[in-house]
Amino acid sequence: MWRFFSAEYAYCKEFVAFFNLKKRMSESHFQIFSGKTSQGIELELVITGNTPVKAAMAAGYVMSGAAVYEDDVCVCIEQGGDGECCGICSEIYDGYSDRYFYPDICPVHQYDEYSSSNVIFAAWYESLNSFYMQHQLVFFRCSGVWTGKFCRFMDDFWRVYGTRHPFHHVYVERKLKDGYDVDAVVKRLNGSRLVWINHYKDIFNRKSQSLKYQKMSPALILAKKEGQLIYDGSRECQNFGNEHFYYTSCMMNCLFDCEYCYLQGMYPSADVVIFMNIEDIFDEVDRLLYEHEVYLCVSYDTDLIALEAITGYCRRWIEYARGKQGLTIEIRTKASIQDSFIQDLTKKECENIIFAFTLSTDMIQLLYEHNTPSVYARIESIFRTAERGLNVRVCFDPIMMLGDADENRKAYDDVIEKLFDRLGDCELYDVSLGEFRVPCDYLKRMRKRRNDSRLLAYHFQIVDGSACCGDEGIELVDYVEQRLESHVTHEKIYRWR
Repeated sequence: MWRFFSAEYAYCKEFVAFFNLKKRMSESHFQIFSGKTSQGIELELVITGNTPVKAAMAAGYVMSGAAVYEDDVCVCIEQGGDGECCGICSEIYDGYSDRYFYPDICPVHQYDEYSSSNVIFAAWYESLNSFYMQHQLVFFRCSGVWTGKFCRFMDDFWRVYGTRHPFHHVYVERKLKDGYDVDAVVKRLNGSRLVWINHYKDIFNRKSQSLKYQKMSPALILAKKEGQLIYDGSRECQNFGNEHFYYTSCMMNCLFDCEYCYLQGMYPSADVVIFMNIEDIFDEVDRLLYEHEVYLCVSYDTDLIALEAITGYCRRWIEYARGKQGLTIEIRTKASIQDSFIQDLTKKECENIIFAFTLSTDMIQLLYEHNTPSVYARIESIFRTAERGLNVRVCFDPIMMLGDADENRKAYDDVIEKLFDRLGDCELYDVSLGEFRVPCDYLKRMRKRRNDSRLLAYHFQIVDGSACCGDEGIELVDYVEQRLESHVTHEKIYRWR
């Protein structure tokens, strides 16, 4: 169903006539019209009245008795002024509460985008967001003869959401207008639309966001990181024997879509945030280095290498770390290393940089690591990086259960054999092992947001507040460790326990 809300009937006459909608005579509180498109899609138009209170009451009244399904859409309509064209609203300002709201925007459409200060829009947004997911809400400005063109928008809506359009919109904090090279990032994203916002959390922390649709077509948010910039390493992560283990997030979220990833239980959104003030993070690392050595993971809540063509952040970390005594940086990735990135890197330049590649079995990559490069492509990246004499860490982490014990062992035998056959005489810096583990509260949110995942439906065991694969998982890690000792010394194998 497509449900429409309008404050007044006057600018919806064309819409009612076009679809031959009929008024429900049984409704005494609000005017409600209903009908169907020629394709059989149900339509409903609600005329609410032109005050925020009436608008909110109408929305609550109609929706309290309505079921909302995955393919439903809700459109809120306002009338454009003289000389204004039809448009999709990207920002709503509520003058009563002095708040801004940012509806999701269809990744590809033919309308202008605009900012609205319509308090009725704000009332609808707050009311309807309790019933619809963000991507199911459209805020539309009508002008002139608008219904025919809007029908084409309706026809295209779900087709567009069913295809990949990463970074269709770039949201930029207004505080970045001066002193930050926002244009350089935006220019690399040909065709993306720009929306200025007050704070990244106005987008990132909205309720009712859909992981499914955001992973298909994530937006990009450019922000300034404030407050704490460096964090103590999590107990769920390996410190590789480093006493002063830290991580930083110069980006949040990842282009890849791994079903087991803890980020989907940690963040309310799948949109990607890039913090533009990386120099401030460098300054904080300098401060820590005055006190002690620092082991720093910089690709912790994201995959920096996957977005290197947009940000250049890996190169900047390498340049910053060059010659820094007491500093070791890990850059972890599932991405394929591009020749344009690696061909100019030297062993001396990267002596305190560890390139860490996560490897899974072929079947786990195919079934559960969506949008990621193949295992073959990752092994090629490992080889090309090690061939240049750079520090390469291979991470079998997390080691996942798939099938029975013999099948799991054979799958890891295959990937280990492929890896070391390709490496030949190239040496690895070290190898990391770890069974699947995730905090229980994260897993609960992951299952809710990804209720169709067979992997997350596994009957995990709970140990010290974390979900894991129990004794079977430990036995598989034992086996993988034993197999790796045929290729690398025991001292180079680090295992999370």
